[in-house]
Amino acid sequence: MARGSNEKARSLVELIITWIAIFIIIGFLITRASILLTSAKKAILTNELSNIRLAVSLYHILHKTYPDNIEMLIDKTYKIHARKGRVLKGTFLNRLKHDKQGRLKDPFGNIYLYNPQTGMVKSQTDSYKDL
Repeated sequence: MARGSNEKARSLVELIITWIAIFIIIGFLITRASILLTSAKKAILTNELSNIRLAVSLYHILHKTYPDNIEMLIDKTYKIHARKGRVLKGTFLNRLKHDKQGRLKDPFGNIYLYNPQTGMVKSQTDSYKDL
C-alpha cells in the first residue's frame, strides 16, 4: 500500500512540474509576442509618419501653403503636369486608421500631432515622439 501512494505522490509532483514548465514557456511566448508586436507597430508608425510627411510636403509644393489639417489629405487627389506632356495623378494619402472625429491615429492608438504653420507631423506616443 505504501508503494501505491508513493507512486501517486510521484505522479502528482511530475504533473505539477510539467504544469510549471508549460506556464513558464507560455509566459516566455507571450513576452516575445508582445515585443514583436511593439516592434511591428513601431515599423508601421515610422512608415505612416513618412507617408504623412511626404503628403504634406507635396501639398506644400503644389499649393504653396501647408494644409489646414492632415485629415484633408486623405483621398484628396493631385495632378502634376510633367515633361513631354505626361500627367501624374494620385492621392496625397490613402485611408489610415482614425477615430470617430476623423482624426488620424497612430498604430498605438494616439492621434498624430500636426502644426499647420510649419507642416510638422509627430506622434503623441511617448517613446516615439522624436521619430
